[in-house]
Amino acid sequence: MVKVKFSCLEIGLRYKKMVNEAIDIVAATASAMQIDFKKLTMI
Repeated sequence: MVKVKFSCLEIGLRYKKMVNEAIDIVAATASAMQIDFKKLTMI
């Protein structure tokens, strides 16, 4: 049970890291293209 919980947590942390990196890339791209990122997230 502990191993399963740990692997699920590990996957969750990796997924969160990937999502954060994706958000950073989108934000960087948006700012590079001079797009208002706040407007973009409201859609």
